[in-house]
Amino acid sequence: MANVYQGPNSCYAKFEGNYAPGRGVNAFAVRYLVGYILRDLKRGWTYERGTCRKIKMTPKLAVKRLNYLVTLAKKHAPAHLPAVKREVARAVRYVLRSARSVAL
Repeated sequence: MANVYQGPNSCYAKFEGNYAPGRGVNAFAVRYLVGYILRDLKRGWTYERGTCRKIKMTPKLAVKRLNYLVTLAKKHAPAHLPAVKREVARAVRYVLRSARSVAL
């Protein structure tokens, strides 16, 4: 099943020519992932996970994907590095606050 944003086999890699590096959500990858989600929101469409079909990107879907980054960070971050989880959560909260004040 193809990931939307991350990895060389992702939808973004196939159709956009760039992608978020690495595997899993960490403090480095979250910058790419948040940027891609906001880009998709601005242009109004994104890719469906697994099939890479174009689908409508709504504010509701953008918030859902942003919040899911925190869930993934909790799942993927090493237990001995709790700062990674906090950093991802902090970045997502910042983006959500900023985006809501503008258009979300």
